[in-house]
Amino acid sequence: MDQLFQKLSKPFPADAYKDVKIGRGFTTIDAYHIVERLTEVFGMCGDRWGVSVDEWRENGTNVACIGFLWYIASDGIGQCRVMAVGDAQVIKGNIAEAYKKAMTNLISKASSFIGVGLSVYQGKGIDDPYLDREHVQNTAPTKKPVDMTAMKTDKGKSYLLAFGDPYAAIAELQKSKDVTPEVEDYIKGLYRENS
Repeated sequence: MDQLFQKLSKPFPADAYKDVKIGRGFTTIDAYHIVERLTEVFGMCGDRWGVSVDEWRENGTNVACIGFLWYIASDGIGQCRVMAVGDAQVIKGNIAEAYKKAMTNLISKASSFIGVGLSVYQGKGIDDPYLDREHVQNTAPTKKPVDMTAMKTDKGKSYLLAFGDPYAAIAELQKSKDVTPEVEDYIKGLYRENS
């Protein structure tokens, strides 16, 4: 595996990962950890790596930041560019905060294209020749085992409802490898009852 990729894709500490409970839910990495990783690998921002915004777009309460992350190539001569689009919403009329968030989102997205934080995509269809099964297993955020007793409570019902449908809930449970046919049947039964 490429040495640069290994440095960029190494696991973050557990506190870098945040579970976001919007829609089906997802895991994100705190942006400061991403900036720290880029600085650790490439050097100071502005000197050895940085961000260039080509265009800003606004549509209602949405802001998009179109541009690229750049870094100095390993030969020290050329500049590599990673194109990305970041987005954010304007909240309470604070356009400056939305622009900042959109640029941060651009940095996070472009960084993922060069290996930073790929561990958050475990089980979500990564097709990357550099990532072998062992690397993915060793870098994924840890998940709590499923407690069948808890699944048969109101808490279990809200867990199902957080994912929107039984198949999304089952898929999430399968990532932890603690799902059983009994749990799958129970989730499907809950879904039928609530539909």
